[in-house]
Amino acid sequence: DIVLCDMGCELYCYASDITNSFPANGQFSADQKLIFETVAAMQAAVLSAMKPKVAWADMHELAYRVMCEHLEAAGLLLGDVDEMMKANVGGVL
Repeated sequence: DIVLCDMGCELYCYASDITNSFPANGQFSADQKLIFETVAAMQAAVLSAMKPKVAWADMHELAYRVMCEHLEAAGLLLGDVDEMMKANVGGVL
């Protein structure tokens, strides 16, 4: 079992949201760890690339690319990551 925390707040018309998860028993299974680490890598990549004048769509595409790379490396996706990006595989997942 996984505990999913989807939290948000709003103050003076500014909103923020964060989602995180952790294993209910305190230890990730191999599948849970793969997904947790993939999402963490997506977030880290976007945070590292974020700066003024970088488009939201570019950050979204970066997150999808990192996801496809991780899932391909783990054998869950097969094929070329560039082709996955063209086919919007990240958007389907």
